Amino acid sequence: MKRPLLSKGDDQLSVVSFNMLLKGFAGKHYYTIVAKELRAWLHRRRQLLELLEAMGADLYCMQEVECSSFAEEKPFLEQIGYAAVAPKDDSIVLACFEHL
Repeated sequence: MKRPLLSKGDDQLSVVSFNMLLKGFAGKHYYTIVAKELRAWLHRRRQLLELLEAMGADLYCMQEVECSSFAEEKPFLEQIGYAAVAPKDDSIVLACFEHL
């Protein structure tokens, strides 16, 4: 549904809420059954981008977004046409991406 957010005459909005797991997930002691290279952020970021682009939602709400690295990470969704509202602090860990 890649279209301008609530375009003229449109009364539907597609919203996806998605837990992208913290960037540091690869270093956690749990889920070690998943290979380390599959838990690595660079791999997961590529997979996440493919999945979100294929879904084509108007709005994504992402959980477990890290404030400390948000500025360097938000361009990966901008490259498929999304603008972002950054989380204010790590107690919220939520960011929203709107399709432009």
